[in-house]
Amino acid sequence: VVDGTGGGGGGGGKTMLNGKEYDQVFDIEIDEGVVLKCGYNNGDNPFSVAFDFIQEHELPQDHLEEIAKFIEKNVQNVTLGAGGPAPTQGFDPLTGGHNAMYEAAPQVPATPAQNTITFESTQHIPKKAMVFFEQPGKVEAVDKKIGEFNQSLVTSPNEQISGLGMNLEEGATFRNMLEASFNKDSMTRPPQECYTLLANKLLKWPKENLFPILDVLRMLVLNPYAAKQFVSNVEAFNVIQAVAQAAAGSAAEVPPPSKIMALRVFVNSFRNSDMRGLMGQNIAAALACAQGSASYTNAQVQLGYASLLLDVAVYEKEMGATTIGGDAVVQAAISGAADFLKSDAVGAGGNEDAIFRAICATGTLVMGDQGRLAYAKEQQIPTAAQKISEVHKGKVKEAAAQLKGLF
Repeated sequence: VVDGTGGGGGGGGKTMLNGKEYDQVFDIEIDEGVVLKCGYNNGDNPFSVAFDFIQEHELPQDHLEEIAKFIEKNVQNVTLGAGGPAPTQGFDPLTGGHNAMYEAAPQVPATPAQNTITFESTQHIPKKAMVFFEQPGKVEAVDKKIGEFNQSLVTSPNEQISGLGMNLEEGATFRNMLEASFNKDSMTRPPQECYTLLANKLLKWPKENLFPILDVLRMLVLNPYAAKQFVSNVEAFNVIQAVAQAAAGSAAEVPPPSKIMALRVFVNSFRNSDMRGLMGQNIAAALACAQGSASYTNAQVQLGYASLLLDVAVYEKEMGATTIGGDAVVQAAISGAADFLKSDAVGAGGNEDAIFRAICATGTLVMGDQGRLAYAKEQQIPTAAQKISEVHKGKVKEAAAQLKGLF
């Protein structure tokens, strides 16, 4: 499971990963855009680092030499044992853009191939890594849309609606929160007032106006300061529950943009180690909010839903059913995946990434458990997998065949 990391800056150019400081953090892409992080300190033996990485993530041993050589190549300009900050590239393989989270110190940019190694795998089930939506939007565009929506609320003749609008001071707080979130600078502490603003006003906006708020929030949960605040203040404000309530409803009730962003908030809440525990405790609420997502014709809703199912499956596989609410919650996830795999979304023109993730989520949830396999069979999942394998090619066809083979 990919853990939440702090960005560079401070600590002499060190980068935080899994609670430890490293001179460099490399991206190991195992398949379909799933990236794992490998920490390296100047002076470490590349083969030892590669071996530990493979053991931790249960990867095939035949990748050992390739990973070790990849590390050697990327530290060749560093004086091993010098203990100084190592150069990093700042390239985010999940988004394709520049990302301050992956920088330890300013330096000459490099191409993706120089700090990312990719392994194509034909074994898709079970999945052991989560996926996230970390590409920030444009600050100016979101700020403009929020301003438009806020103005419409403030001028509403309905006092309950107009009371949800932000005043000038609250607008300034929001812009500070927006910049702290979208810049993805983990060293920036969001304003304390933003949590009260979210709880008392922003997450109570009408569903058709909610999506830019949720767009900011899905980035805010990646910020370690915000994550700690959400966890420590959960009794007063449970952000997962609040989002689940705000975006609950069918396709006729919740516009696609708001449903998309709500799903991305849930998915990104697995990214940071602090938020992950909170998300794990509230998976039932997230799944209830996501129910019916398969009925949307919007490809991004489908991708968000499948990504949520995948992250739930990986988390449950690692932590156990009791941590997410027991077998009833597991069955809810399997049932949700069945709805997706039997929907029109998996047709020949469907979003392949969404279909693939939903298949892998299902297989990860049921693999090796006779009770879950029986329940999945009742949900007609083997039949759905067979149909998918007949109309798709490549990794979707492979994954569907592997899912069917579990029964």
